[in-house]
Amino acid sequence: MVETSIELPVEAYIPDTYIPDPNQKVAIYKRIAAFSSLSEIPDLEDELVDRFGDLPGPVGNLLAVAKIRVLAGWLKIKSINLLPGQFRLLFAAGHPLAGEDLVAAGRQYQNRIKYAGAGDEFEIKLRLAGNSQYEGSFLLEQLEAFLTLLVGERNCHKTPDGCQRKQG
Repeated sequence: MVETSIELPVEAYIPDTYIPDPNQKVAIYKRIAAFSSLSEIPDLEDELVDRFGDLPGPVGNLLAVAKIRVLAGWLKIKSINLLPGQFRLLFAAGHPLAGEDLVAAGRQYQNRIKYAGAGDEFEIKLRLAGNSQYEGSFLLEQLEAFLTLLVGERNCHKTPDGCQRKQG
């Protein structure tokens, strides 16, 4: 699995007012960093609500970033950045996307996607929808929806090493 670098202007952390004990916070951060499947995320969310109360915004964002990191790992995305008005996704060699996946994404996100490739690396730039005032949760929702489309339940068998194209 590829370790994905995510650079977005989003507040994603556990505030001291939510979990004051530093040892508990470190334990939660370690669990989040170790996520390898999407099913782990709602389990931790439920546990946090049971133990500490409703999630503050930055903790919700932290879990959303964790989900994005899992999806990006399956797709072998090396980095995700926010450029002015668009996301930039840089894929590692051996990514699981095929031509039909890119065509389907292009249909869904008409006139908002640009593809570029150089050597083993492949890049997608996704222009953001809406106006130029982007809040963190909006950015995370846009990115999660796009990555979920790329993963495509019908086309992907998730393994610890990433997303492998289903045969047949």
